Amino acid sequence: MLVMIGWRGEPGVKDEPQHTVTGSRQNDALNAMGIPFKEVRAILHTGFCVCWNQWCGLFNNDIVLSKNNWVQFIKGHENFKAIKYKDGDEEKFVKLVKNTDKLLLASNSGRIFTLSLSNIIINKGFGSPLRLFIDLPSEDSIEAINLFNKQQNMLVASSEYKGFIIPNMESLLAYTKLGKNVLEVSPGEKLVVCKPVSQEDDSIAIIGENHKLLIFKISEMALQNKGKGVILQKAKQGKLTDIQTFVFSEGITCKRENSTKIFNDLELWLGKRAQSGRLAPRGFPRSNRFS
Repeated sequence: MLVMIGWRGEPGVKDEPQHTVTGSRQNDALNAMGIPFKEVRAILHTGFCVCWNQWCGLFNNDIVLSKNNWVQFIKGHENFKAIKYKDGDEEKFVKLVKNTDKLLLASNSGRIFTLSLSNIIINKGFGSPLRLFIDLPSEDSIEAINLFNKQQNMLVASSEYKGFIIPNMESLLAYTKLGKNVLEVSPGEKLVVCKPVSQEDDSIAIIGENHKLLIFKISEMALQNKGKGVILQKAKQGKLTDIQTFVFSEGITCKRENSTKIFNDLELWLGKRAQSGRLAPRGFPRSNRFS
């Protein structure tokens, strides 16, 4: 249900004295009753122009991407009964979003696409093909989905142990369906990591198919908006599988299906960028992934 309230006596706006008393208490009253609300200040002639997407953006929903690149928008969070897949298809990503969010979709070819949820219409049922909204080549696949946050850094890396940190997500926004080519990859190489970096993180952990773990200071990473990046770890065999940025004093958190394990004693694996590292500690997931 959508309720629209005309705000009389808005603070800072000239109005009749009797409205000033109630108007100044408007937000406090709504908060006290636990009613979510949004101020809409756009004025059309003598009335308010209300944007439905602004209102719906107050609530949590799930965006679902299947392995066959069908996208669904599910009202409510973890409403798994509402998710439907076609025969032979299955879940690939489920992301908690608001329908005013922008999403950054990273493909294995190193290209990043922008999906603005307020500007698209997704069919009910099985959803809509992702390629209605972005020009994803038939041979490409989506490797990561991230919420756009203008102030947050982003880490990208390839299967050949090369990567860099993008200073902020603003440079990644694409205004066409073609997206932006961010990580340059060679034949046989692909993007495998695209994830945000928290401001408090001071270290990076890298793991590959050879089960060797290397940790180094985040200050050793290259900062750039696009390119091939720098060598992160040397490996004679196997591809890079995962990277995690973290606060060294808090340890590395590894998530499994039914449990979480924190590794704190990591001095043996602390080195410099482009070193080989050493076999991961006992108990580290054999999937060679942090989550």
